[in-house]
Amino acid sequence: MDDKKKRIKIKEAIVDLFSSDDSIIMKGLKSIKEDGDVSTIRPMLDVYLSSSNESIKSEVISIFNSLKTESVIDEMVACMKDEKYGAAQTMLLAGLWNSGLFPNEHIDTISKVGIQGDFMTAVEAITVIENMEAPFEMESLQEASLLVAEYLDEEPQDEKVELIRSLQEVLRNFESTVDF
Repeated sequence: MDDKKKRIKIKEAIVDLFSSDDSIIMKGLKSIKEDGDVSTIRPMLDVYLSSSNESIKSEVISIFNSLKTESVIDEMVACMKDEKYGAAQTMLLAGLWNSGLFPNEHIDTISKVGIQGDFMTAVEAITVIENMEAPFEMESLQEASLLVAEYLDEEPQDEKVELIRSLQEVLRNFESTVDF
């Protein structure tokens, strides 16, 4: 399929996502699963957050769990930063992990999402970070360590403290491999 036809097919699939007919939404998701690109990330999140249909939600999760292109990492991380998609952070982190995508250059953002999120979001963030491998951007790693230290100072009674302490240890191990 040439680029023009593919772009048209993706645009049609995105339009399908906003139908009031669940079968058309599923058709759009199927098309995205086959031919989607980074431009489909936010529309899929919009459908995930607005739909009450569990089959649709499951299909979106399935797509995010099977992404295999690193070109989506920056957009997924940008969505994690966007308050509009706050309720999808755990799903986005799980999608990164399940797809084998590791946003090393965003270790600070992943740490912040884990710290600010609920218990399951912290678990997913730490899982993603624990499986990262060098190289790391020095500034991002230092920012992550600072965020963790601040959290541990300010929230010593939070239910996630032990998780965040384990994150701190992982970050320390990463720092030992980076020349500052």
